Amino acid sequence: MKPDPGQQVLLNSIYHYLGVTGRPAHPGELRALADGFGQRFKGRPLLELLQKDQRFLCLQEQWGLTSWKAYTALDVETTGLSPTENRITEIALVRLWGTHVVGKWSSLVNPVAQFHPT
Repeated sequence: MKPDPGQQVLLNSIYHYLGVTGRPAHPGELRALADGFGQRFKGRPLLELLQKDQRFLCLQEQWGLTSWKAYTALDVETTGLSPTENRITEIALVRLWGTHVVGKWSSLVNPVAQFHPT
């Protein structure tokens, strides 16, 4: 069943809101946005509308846009800048969905080298 025009306006507003903020939103935040339309939003439950619209995706109980890409950023810390004389001391990964952090991992690494104060 297709949303009525009022519901479509609400879905378009949520789509724009998520696009501008660049981060997923909890259902309560979206409910508050829907309630901001003046009178309480009536009709099908908000989550049902979002589930049926292919522009939206729910991950870890937060709603975002299907157009957002998930990617992982890698950070490597070293004892210096020389690949032959210096060693890795720490590795970190951050998993993002849009601009929202959905996972982190880091580990110290034994560089088998002495640290010299600079």
